[in-house]
Amino acid sequence: MNSNPENTNLMLARLIDQQNRGERVSFPADDGFVWEMIAFREEIQKDWLHADHDSASDWNSIERATKPITRTKVTVLPIYYKIAVAALLLLVAFWTVFMLIQTPEMQVFSSKDQIQMITLSDGSKVTLRPFSTLSETVKNDSNHQYELTGEAFFEIEKNPDRLFSVRTTDGRVEVLGTTFNVSTWADETRVYLLDGSVQVRGGAGDSHQILKPGEQVSMKDGLVLPISEVEQDEIIHWMNQTLRFRERQLDSILNELEHHFNITISAPDSVRDQTLSGTIILSDREQTLLDLGLVLGGRFIQTDDSTYYFSAAN
Repeated sequence: MNSNPENTNLMLARLIDQQNRGERVSFPADDGFVWEMIAFREEIQKDWLHADHDSASDWNSIERATKPITRTKVTVLPIYYKIAVAALLLLVAFWTVFMLIQTPEMQVFSSKDQIQMITLSDGSKVTLRPFSTLSETVKNDSNHQYELTGEAFFEIEKNPDRLFSVRTTDGRVEVLGTTFNVSTWADETRVYLLDGSVQVRGGAGDSHQILKPGEQVSMKDGLVLPISEVEQDEIIHWMNQTLRFRERQLDSILNELEHHFNITISAPDSVRDQTLSGTIILSDREQTLLDLGLVLGGRFIQTDDSTYYFSAAN
């Protein structure tokens, strides 16, 4: 055998490969290392042949061992992109705070079962009748708008640069500086002017009227009805807890009492068609109905917390 170790190793490797392919070969008898390698190979083959094997499992193991490693790609955002995102978030936060500061809080005033006097932000004064609500809907330097349900007496500060208006379901009242009363009970809006000038616009079309002091106009179903003259005490004495009327139909009086006390009153048409003149105290519901019942020749009987009906005396 060639004395060069590299040539010797190469020759032995070729002989082992030929034997693995089933060819007949002869190894040098004096090379103990080769015979030890052959014996080790035969022992490994013997163990493998006697072991239980799952071909699918073997192939899966081979596939896992030879499968290339998948690396997750990490995207690094450029620094200018991060700065832009941070600036955008700061801008949104600033704008939100700015809008909260600039948008005034709209107020709602409710009188419940008592007359309530309130002062608006511009110094104007409003007296709310019981069970009435006044809500701000627009508020800026040139325009103040309110919505009314129930009844209220207004004393508006004069300001030629600011429009003041009151809306109801039937229309709106526009003023610059004046004193007036608005009521919305009995499915109708009534506007009475004490001082100054107001324009009353209906909700339908171009229907409108301009009032002078001492005049009253009604709006119903979006239309402005003809102007009438009414005595002041018949309109605003509710603020003194009294109700005054001259030749007034009982149906209208009962409607006003229903709103003032937040109740329902039933009476025959023959009673409602009567015309009355006089004064009624409004400070106590039971006393008011007792006095009115005596005038009508009967009494108002209570059926639940807020319902009454008139019964004529026998």
